[in-house]
Amino acid sequence: MRHSQERSRQVQKQIEAVRKAREASEKLRAAVALARPLGLRLRIFDALRPVEAQWALWNAKPDPEFLADPRRGSPHSRGVAVDLTLLDGGGRELDMGTAFDAFTPLSHHGRTDVPAAAQRNRLLLMGLMTSAGWDFYRNEWWHYQLFDARRYPLISDADLARPMM
Repeated sequence: MRHSQERSRQVQKQIEAVRKAREASEKLRAAVALARPLGLRLRIFDALRPVEAQWALWNAKPDPEFLADPRRGSPHSRGVAVDLTLLDGGGRELDMGTAFDAFTPLSHHGRTDVPAAAQRNRLLLMGLMTSAGWDFYRNEWWHYQLFDARRYPLISDADLARPMM
């Protein structure tokens, strides 16, 4: 009986993972569709990050300004976050003022001390992503997540069909 209940919980978790993956992929497809007429594409740097990967990042650099404390859980570890940037028609990344994963205050949204072109590009990315239904994280121009991310369960490496760790 106990094994059956545990298996039932695992199945429910997998069903929830498929549902949220579908929601995130639909919103990502919407962002791609909004970018296309502008001659732009998206480059994804990071998306699903199992809990074990979040712990590895946290143990290397426990900085709550840029990394979610794995004890609370990350939207990435719930499968509902994406880190990305914009590409021009030639496949070149647009200037965003800092590199992806530059853990510096210059990476925050709304910075006026990065070049004007980078400010426009950040606002363009934010406009595309929020119009497609994503929420943004104010400290990272590259990070977007589904609204109310904590309502989704955490995903461990063992939950994945093909483990990442």
